[in-house]
Amino acid sequence: MKQFRVHIYATVKVPVCTMAKNQKEAIKNIEKETNLHSLLNCKNYKFTEEVTGYVVDEFNKDGNRIPDKSKYYDVKDICPK
Repeated sequence: MKQFRVHIYATVKVPVCTMAKNQKEAIKNIEKETNLHSLLNCKNYKFTEEVTGYVVDEFNKDGNRIPDKSKYYDVKDICPK
C-alpha cells in the first residue's frame, strides 16, 4: 500500500453584496473588493455539490511527497455521467 493525499477541487457559493449600476459592474466590484480567504475562513459559504477535479500527491515510504508523481484529474475523467 502507498500513501496518497487527494486535494478536492470543489465549487462553493459565496454570497457577496455590492452596489452597482448593473450586473456586470457588480461582478467587477466584488472581484476587486472581495477577499475570498477571509470569507471562506469565516464559513460564509455553501458547498454547491459540484466537484470539478482532484490533485493526487503520492508519498514515498519515508512519508515525503514525490513531486513528479502529483497529478491533476478532471472529474469527468474519474466520474463520467
